[in-house]
Amino acid sequence: MRAGLVTTGAPLAVIAAAPVTAVPMLAISGAGMQLCDVSARTMLQRVVPDDKLGRVFGVLESLYVGLEGIGAFAASLLVVWIGPRWSLLAASLALPVAGFLLRTRLAALDVGVRVPAEEMARLRATDLFAPLPSQALERIARDLVPLDVPAGGTVIRQGEPGSRFYVLVEGRALVSRDGDMIAERGPGDYFGEVALLLDQPRNATVTAASDLRVFVLERDEFLRVLTGHEGVDLKARRGAAEQAVVDPAEDGAEE
Repeated sequence: MRAGLVTTGAPLAVIAAAPVTAVPMLAISGAGMQLCDVSARTMLQRVVPDDKLGRVFGVLESLYVGLEGIGAFAASLLVVWIGPRWSLLAASLALPVAGFLLRTRLAALDVGVRVPAEEMARLRATDLFAPLPSQALERIARDLVPLDVPAGGTVIRQGEPGSRFYVLVEGRALVSRDGDMIAERGPGDYFGEVALLLDQPRNATVTAASDLRVFVLERDEFLRVLTGHEGVDLKARRGAAEQAVVDPAEDGAEE
């Protein structure tokens, strides 16, 4: 974030000293703005609760639009008052100085937030979530809840309503229908999406053949992921439709 602030502002000082460098310097400044934008949005996603994130981003976009207008008006007055070169120099200092003054608060945010590296790696290993960008993957990973199931325990019971999606992390699971075993699943597989996508009861039972560790994603979070990423949504719904017809196990793993 601090690097982005410096990279955005410093090229403006170079332009003030040597106007012929304007084109490459503006390109560098634009790259710095992108670095700031990505860093800021990532930090917001890490520190703001899900139920408030939409409102926070709405405020952020409103500030962008409003302050662009204020900045354009203020810059025009500054150019008339002290000239274009001194105006560029003043603008070049604004963001680096702000980054310096806020350095302690930015560092505290960075240190105080845990990045769910294990959860992201598990999601990345599945064919469903692998195409997602890291930023989206991290957001999903923060909503995962770990669940341990002892050997012989039931994860999903046939006929019950579906409210959760599961990613298998450790152990082996057995998939059965009407008492007949039809599949076995291991680490990296996922299941439970059919009932969520087709809004129907569970059409299979999943039990733990050994001690299991799974990551659980609640229905609303799972559907929100699909709504925001068309490719993942299409893949999940195609897989669910095929599973519902061909394979009664609610399992998205490839055979």
